[in-house]
Amino acid sequence: MANVFPPESRNSSKLISIFIVILFQSWQVTAQQPFYISHWASGNDPNLSTGTAGTVSNIVIDSVCSQVKISIADPIAAPLPAFNAYELNPLDNMGNEITDLSGNMRVYVRARSLESVRLAILLRSGGGSSTERSDRVEFTIPGDTSTWNEFLFEFNAANLAGFDSTNFRDIWFYLDRGTDNFAGNAFYLDYVAIGSAPDSALNSTCISDSIVGNDSTLAIQYTLHWANSNDEIFTGSSAATLTQTVDTLCSQIKISVTDPVNAPLSAFNALIINPKDSMGADISDISGSARFFARVRSKDSVRLGFVARSGDGTTPFRSILQQQVIPGDTTNWTEVSFAFDSATIGGFDSTDLRDLWFFLDQGTENFAGNEFYFDYVAMGEKPDPAENSACTFFPPFEFPYVLHWADTLEGVFGGTGAAQLTQTIDTLCSQLAVSVTDTLGDPHAAFRPLIINPQDEFGNDISDVSGQMRFYTRVRSKRPVLLGMVLRSGEGTATERTAVVEQSVPGDLSQWTELVYTFTGTDYAGFDSTDLRDFWFYLDREVPNFNGNEFYFDYVSIGGKPDTNDNSACIQSVGLENKFTYIPLNLYPNPGAGNQATELAFYSAQQDQFYLQIYDIRGQLLWQDSFLRNAGVQTYTIQPQHWASGLYTIQLISNHQKGWTKWMIK
Repeated sequence: MANVFPPESRNSSKLISIFIVILFQSWQVTAQQPFYISHWASGNDPNLSTGTAGTVSNIVIDSVCSQVKISIADPIAAPLPAFNAYELNPLDNMGNEITDLSGNMRVYVRARSLESVRLAILLRSGGGSSTERSDRVEFTIPGDTSTWNEFLFEFNAANLAGFDSTNFRDIWFYLDRGTDNFAGNAFYLDYVAIGSAPDSALNSTCISDSIVGNDSTLAIQYTLHWANSNDEIFTGSSAATLTQTVDTLCSQIKISVTDPVNAPLSAFNALIINPKDSMGADISDISGSARFFARVRSKDSVRLGFVARSGDGTTPFRSILQQQVIPGDTTNWTEVSFAFDSATIGGFDSTDLRDLWFFLDQGTENFAGNEFYFDYVAMGEKPDPAENSACTFFPPFEFPYVLHWADTLEGVFGGTGAAQLTQTIDTLCSQLAVSVTDTLGDPHAAFRPLIINPQDEFGNDISDVSGQMRFYTRVRSKRPVLLGMVLRSGEGTATERTAVVEQSVPGDLSQWTELVYTFTGTDYAGFDSTDLRDFWFYLDREVPNFNGNEFYFDYVSIGGKPDTNDNSACIQSVGLENKFTYIPLNLYPNPGAGNQATELAFYSAQQDQFYLQIYDIRGQLLWQDSFLRNAGVQTYTIQPQHWASGLYTIQLISNHQKGWTKWMIK
C-alpha cells in the first residue's frame, strides 16, 4: 500500500519517534539509577553515624549479604534512649556531601526485623535544628527475619515542614522512637536509596534461619561445640576472673579461675551464653524447643546450675535454678539435660529468650577443683554423637614421678630465683647443672627457692600425692651445701606449706649422694597432700648464692626411687652448654586420618640428627624414627600406620633443639 504521508511528514514522524524512544530510554535509566544508594555491598560503604544512638549500638556491615545489622550493645546498663536517632549523611561518588535533593524527595528502604518495629524517617537541612526538619514519616516493620520488606518514604508539601531540599544535611532514622531500645534488638537494612528504588537484581538474598522466625513449632537446634577458634567463649561479670581455653583438637573449652585468692569467682556469678543463629542474629523464640543439653567433665565434683532468661533478664523473667552434680572424674564425660515444666519455668518466656546462665557451685567462691570442661552446649536437640569430643582423658597418675633430665623435653627449675641461675640439661649424663650466672653483680638471693611443678606426660599438674609422701633426689656438689625442701598446696600461702626439711650434701664432685625427704607428723604443717601445688628446693637457704656454685641433680622422684639402671654414670664436672632451642612443629593435615600421610614441618637452626617419637594418650611409645636435616625450613612425612582414632603426642628432639605438638586422628 502507498504511504499516505508526504516525504516531509514521514521525516517529521520519524524524528518524533526517535525523540520518544530517547525520552523513554532516559526515563528507564533514571528509574534504574537512584540519585543516591547505600547498599552495604562492601566494607567501604558508609555506616550509620555514631550519633547519640550509635554510641550504644552495635552496627555491623555484612558485605557478603550486602546488609547492615543494628543492635543495642547493652540494653540494660546502656539502653538506646527513647528519642535518639541513627544518622546517615549521604555522600556522592567523590566523597562529597550531597546537599541538593530537589526533585529527589523519595527515600526507599528495604529492611527486616526480629520483632515488630516502628521505623520513622525525617530529613534535616541547614543547621539541623527543629525548625529545619521535615515531619516524620513512619512505617511498621513486621517481626519476621525470614522476609525483607520494601518501603517508600515520600516527602511533599504536606510533610516538608521546615526542610529545605536545596540545603540537605542528613537523614535521621528512629527505631521505636518513644521507647528505650527497640523491640527484638536485631534490625537489618538492605539498602537506603534516594530518588528511586535500586535495581532489584542487587537486592540481598540473605535471610535469617527460618526456624528462628515466627513458626514456633519447629525444633531449634543450636550447638556450641568449640571445634574452631572462632567459637564464642562465656561472657558475664564472672568472665573477668576466668581463664577460658578453647582446644579445637579436642573440641572443648577448659575453664579455671585465674587467681582464686586475689580475684576469686564470686559466689553467685554466672557463665553467660547468648545463642545466635547462623546469620549472627539472636535466637529469641524457642517455644516447643526449650530443652538444653551439655556434655561436661570436672576435676572435682561440682554442682552445675542452669537458668534461662527472657525479657530484660531481671528476676521476674528467669526460670528457676536447676542443678545437677557433675562427678569429679577427668576420664569420662557426663551428659546433662535441662527441661522446663510448671515447677521450673518460673517467669521465663520461651518466645523471648535473652540468654542462658550456667553456674559452677553457685553460692560458693571459685568452684571445686578449679578445672572444668565443656564439650558442647546445645538447645532443642542433642548434637550428632559423631561430633562428640574424641579425646579420652587422663587416668590418675601412676607413681613414681621421676624427673631424670635424660630427655631434652624435661624441664628446668622455675621461680623468681631462677633468673639468676644458669641451668644446663646434659642428656648424655642425664643430669641438670645449676650455677649462679653472676655471683657478684646479680647474686642468687637468700631464701629464694628453685621450683618444680610436677606434671604427667600430658602436661597435667600432679596434685594428689597422698600415700606418696616420700621424695627422692640424687645430687652432687663442688662444695658442701644444705639442700632444703618444702611442699606447697592450695594457693601456696605460708599456711599451706610443709616445714622446711634440710639435708647435707658433701662437697665432692666424684660421687653422687642419694637423699630421701620424708614428711610426717609436724613436718606436714598446713600442707594438704591431696592438693599439691609445687615443691621448692633451697640451696644454702639463708645465704646469697650457694657454696661452691656448682651443683648437679641426677633425678628428683616422688613416691619411690627410679630404677638404678637409669642412674647417671657421670661423675666429672661438665661445662655449661647452650640452652636448648625450642622449635614449633606444624602438622598438615591436623586432624588427619589413620591411613593418610601427614607432613611435619619445622625450622632447624643448624644441621642436626633428629629423633621423632609418637606417643598415644596414655604415654606409650608407638613409633619412632631418626633422620638428619640441614639448617632451614624442613619437612618430614609421617607415613600411614593405620593409626586408630584419638589424640597423640609427637616429640622431635636433637642434641640442641626440641619441640612437641598434639596430633588428632579422626
